[in-house]
Amino acid sequence: MRANPNIINLATLAFGVLVYPAIAFAQRADSAAFIVRLGNDTTSVERYVRTPNQLVVEAVQRSPSTTVHRLVIDYTAANTIGRAVYAVSAPGREQPLLRRITEFRGDSAIITSEQGGQSRVQRVLARNAVPMAGPFYSPYELAVMRAAAGSGQKSSVQLLAGTNLVDIPIERIGRDSVSLTNQFGEPMRAHIDARGRLLHLNTPAYTTLERLGWVDLDRLTADFANRDATGKGMGNLSPRQTNRSTVNGANIWIDYSRPGMRGRPIWGSLVPYDRVWRTGANDAAHFATDKTIEIGGLTLAPGTYTMFLLPTADQWSLIFNKQTGMSGLERVETQDVGKVALTKAATNAPVEWFTIAVEPTTGGGTLTFAWDRTRASVPFTVK
Repeated sequence: MRANPNIINLATLAFGVLVYPAIAFAQRADSAAFIVRLGNDTTSVERYVRTPNQLVVEAVQRSPSTTVHRLVIDYTAANTIGRAVYAVSAPGREQPLLRRITEFRGDSAIITSEQGGQSRVQRVLARNAVPMAGPFYSPYELAVMRAAAGSGQKSSVQLLAGTNLVDIPIERIGRDSVSLTNQFGEPMRAHIDARGRLLHLNTPAYTTLERLGWVDLDRLTADFANRDATGKGMGNLSPRQTNRSTVNGANIWIDYSRPGMRGRPIWGSLVPYDRVWRTGANDAAHFATDKTIEIGGLTLAPGTYTMFLLPTADQWSLIFNKQTGMSGLERVETQDVGKVALTKAATNAPVEWFTIAVEPTTGGGTLTFAWDRTRASVPFTVK
């Protein structure tokens, strides 16, 4: 079996990266690293050094291509956050692609964003919120440490994600665990130490975080950038796919995002049963036809639609919706055109990437959906 190039071997890290004498000064402060995975694949690696006056966080993110991120948070004498500077750059480039400076003054945050030679200043009502940027998890650790320092079982900490102020509810679960949400409202569960520092973290989408001692981030960045240059980089996590086919005189167009299994259990787990699913990832899956078709007993006039799947343990359904051009999380039920039943069958081998296809038949075709070990389909005819 060929090794997955997106998996970072922890044994290699321990031998060649964790032992790094140049950062001995950092080890005398509070320092650590996080490795972040989506399923089996490493998506980013982060390290931080925390002193009483400052938090310095650096990370390398792999998708869609390698980028280097740095966040510096300065504390005031009153132990509040006074200033934060975030920058993202390409490997080996000193000039940042984006730089954002956040200064807390009174009850406000003054945010100066610099990108492409342009500068923009914004003011947000945010007193001592935790600045959130890039792929970092250290700000979540700050939020959990604040909550752990309190006496209540439940608390809330504000994150400043760019210019958006987000309340993060945090609840203690036993002595060494907390539940919280990320800036997008998605639930997370964390295992923490006595000070509230993150040891492990996971999400329902099987994103996981593991705490390490330290990493040679420059070495990892060079390795990831080399993979990009040789065509072996991670690319988009859920690449967009467009299919065009002509079936019995009808031009069929399908546009959708393709998440990968990445070692994750899919149906009934990553994609829950009895809940409408976006049919892929990111923006909604779109279906267009220039002829009237009848699909599973539903008549679709020429036009563009979005598709949503409703999987259950026994029966799957496909929903067509007339609202278009939106995220797959923004379905408006009143815009539904109709729902059709799908026929479900097992595949001979696992299908790694979620796939939608049209298979021509006499007088029409079959619309199919395949992922993991399941294939669902529905026939259609052209009117």
